[in-house]
Amino acid sequence: TDVAPADGAFYIYVDVSKQVEDSVKMCWSLLEEAGVAITPGTDFEDPASDLGSKRLRISYCGATDDIREGLRRMRSWWQSYPSRLTKAARTS
Repeated sequence: TDVAPADGAFYIYVDVSKQVEDSVKMCWSLLEEAGVAITPGTDFEDPASDLGSKRLRISYCGATDDIREGLRRMRSWWQSYPSRLTKAARTS
């Protein structure tokens, strides 16, 4: 996974193209299943480029304890997400 340097911003922009084909679907799943909100790259890229579906933006403006809890939930959720995608693709 590639991560762009924050350069003073309160977010990181992450390339998840090696793990995920649809960042919107991934962000919705994370929100529904773990209660963590991140933003798909589709909100920040030219729609014609298709780069947004492979990227996401994670904000870290907020209380440190809230950020730690969000990362803990995301880490736990992520451990099974890629394998669930693979399994779902096989049954489609």
